[in-house]
Amino acid sequence: MTTKKVDPEAGRKAGRAARWNDLVKLEPRLLFLAEEALAYKEMSRGQEYVCANDRWYGYGKWRDRGLRASIIGLVGWFSAGPTELRTMDAYDVAYQHVYHLLPDCRNCACIGY
Repeated sequence: MTTKKVDPEAGRKAGRAARWNDLVKLEPRLLFLAEEALAYKEMSRGQEYVCANDRWYGYGKWRDRGLRASIIGLVGWFSAGPTELRTMDAYDVAYQHVYHLLPDCRNCACIGY
């Protein structure tokens, strides 16, 4: 008899994915931000220095072009969109989804913190 491994996070992950899809239906520009994160990940392949936080917060060469600032304008308390987008939960889902699409840091000051 084989035992099936159960992912204890599966329900939470499935709920988060469903919620992300709901947010994108209400605010399609979120999909553009996810695509930007993936494009940065692809662009960073093979580069010696990569800092996800530079891209996320808009540091260094990404000054004033951080993904987080764009997220804040679309979801969360400062959103001008529908009520469903103006919640902390909507912000958390969008934040986590897009941030986790970024590459891992390499040879930057974030390493070790």
